Amino acid sequence: MLLLVVSSTSVFAQNKFKPLIERIALLQVYLEYLQKGYSIAKNGWETVRKITKGEFDLHGDYFNSLETVNPQVKKYVRIGSIIAIQLRMVKAYKEAYQYAKDSEQFTPDEVEYLSRVFENLLTQAAKDIELLTVVITNNKVKMEDKERLAWIDRIHEYMKDKEKFLYTFNAEMYGLARARDGESHDSKMLQKIYHHK
Repeated sequence: MLLLVVSSTSVFAQNKFKPLIERIALLQVYLEYLQKGYSIAKNGWETVRKITKGEFDLHGDYFNSLETVNPQVKKYVRIGSIIAIQLRMVKAYKEAYQYAKDSEQFTPDEVEYLSRVFENLLTQAAKDIELLTVVITNNKVKMEDKERLAWIDRIHEYMKDKEKFLYTFNAEMYGLARARDGESHDSKMLQKIYHHK
């Protein structure tokens, strides 16, 4: 009989604690899911952080590379052409200015005006050369190769325009000097003719 009492108490205890035991088991399952979810989230976050940092590093590398000028860009033929135009302009300016001073066909005010025009033109050309230097020097500006080439083309056009202006201006100045020289020569001839009569 005692055995019956113990076993009935044991069955009673099992029935009483069964819902609690089931809840504990269910909570353990939830805890395992929660731990797995936390682990996935933590690993996922770490992966996202690494990817983001890697992406950022790639962007950083890309933007840093924009500061470095490609050696092929530095060899672009128009760079040499721009420098040649600058040298021709300086030479043409010096010759024309010296001619204007020595020809005696221009007043001091006109020679001063010619000087200001030449100096202004050469100052603008020097700014173009400075811009070219910035475009083809490392760590000055961030540009892709095609942007650098486009700027070099643009500067080349600016310099060609200035050179064309200089040659046109010089041609007009030389023409004016010849015309004045011709007038002066004609005037001297007329004076000789009238003085001999």
